[in-house]
Amino acid sequence: MINYNQLIITILMAVMPILAHAQVENNTSCEHVKSLSKLMDTYYKSVGRNSTLLLNFPIAPNGRIHPTDSLRGIAFKKMIDEVFKTDLANIEIVY
Repeated sequence: MINYNQLIITILMAVMPILAHAQVENNTSCEHVKSLSKLMDTYYKSVGRNSTLLLNFPIAPNGRIHPTDSLRGIAFKKMIDEVFKTDLANIEIVY
């Protein structure tokens, strides 16, 4: 039987814009897109701590994501895939 007085559920979410806030407001160029190392650091500090990472992309007036932002998002996905390509839980340890 579940004791609901002791059941605590916490949902954590880390929200991170890919650009600095001022750039999104001013619709300036996308030259300050966050670096891959900054994105990975945020990934480790959010998903690595059992949270959800929500990466926000600003939308241009034409309704599309800026190509620079899109390329950084694709590179971020590729880096995550490369870092976690080996499932460490399935590796046999020989003593």
